[in-house]
Amino acid sequence: MIRRAVSLALGIAIAAAAIWYLATPEIVEEVRTVAATASWPALALAMIAGAAVQWLRAWRFAIMTTGRFSLPGTLLVRITLQLNFLNFVLPFRLGELSYPVLMRRAYGQPILSAAGVLLLARMFDASTVAAILAGTAAALGLLDAPPLEALLWGAAALFALAPVVLVLGAHALSRWLTAGLSEERLPAVLHAAHAALAARSTQLAAIGLSFVIWLAFGALATLAANAVAVIPPTVALMGASAGNIAFALPVNGIVGLGASQMAWVAVVSQAGVSWADAVISALAVYVVTFVGAILFGGAAMLIPSPPRDPSRA
Repeated sequence: MIRRAVSLALGIAIAAAAIWYLATPEIVEEVRTVAATASWPALALAMIAGAAVQWLRAWRFAIMTTGRFSLPGTLLVRITLQLNFLNFVLPFRLGELSYPVLMRRAYGQPILSAAGVLLLARMFDASTVAAILAGTAAALGLLDAPPLEALLWGAAALFALAPVVLVLGAHALSRWLTAGLSEERLPAVLHAAHAALAARSTQLAAIGLSFVIWLAFGALATLAANAVAVIPPTVALMGASAGNIAFALPVNGIVGLGASQMAWVAVVSQAGVSWADAVISALAVYVVTFVGAILFGGAAMLIPSPPRDPSRA
């Protein structure tokens, strides 16, 4: 109880610090001006693109869960939208805990198995976003030193390849651990892991799909940012990557407001964008993603569930 109270207080403090740091009187006045000139159709399109990103995430869950190259069913798309909604509205990343429960209720998937899929997906996400962040920073020449830029390119390659090494290495390890054991004698956890890793081609496809997901999110962020300011696509992609890494922290603010926006502003302004444009674009991306999560996730919560189909995720 005390730990949660401390975490909540820290989250509120981060959100308050972000508001104090970013919402200067000049920025508030700029926001009023931009609100009158913003491209609202572009912001609406970016919000719709957010739903498409969630569909891609549902597709990745379907591939990782079934071991087949199958498209996600309506029920799994609803679960993914709910997960995104809860990750925004619940503190301490507690929204993540909803996924195994929802998968258990909808498909009868064991809690441990669903949690394993989510954990692996989040590992793919972390490596992918880090690779994009390092790659865009290197492409923009932010460090202004060839040796350091080479290190950034190397880091981008290592982050990109890390999930592939993980899948192939874990596949080989699981085969070694299960050698000579009958299926009946395998512990439940090891059996679930072995079954998932046996379909390594689909896990590798999920890694590729992770790049599609985060590049699509980068396109969404570029569209939202340029509805209120002029942000080059590579810079917006770098800002989105930094913001998503900050959003993944256990304590990142309240309802998604805090560390993510400060990370966006920090890297985007470092790339030469004015402070005002960096702040306003960060707020535009936040509003688009937050409102989209509330609208689509809220609808997924309220719409009655379709008939259960255990054969398809």
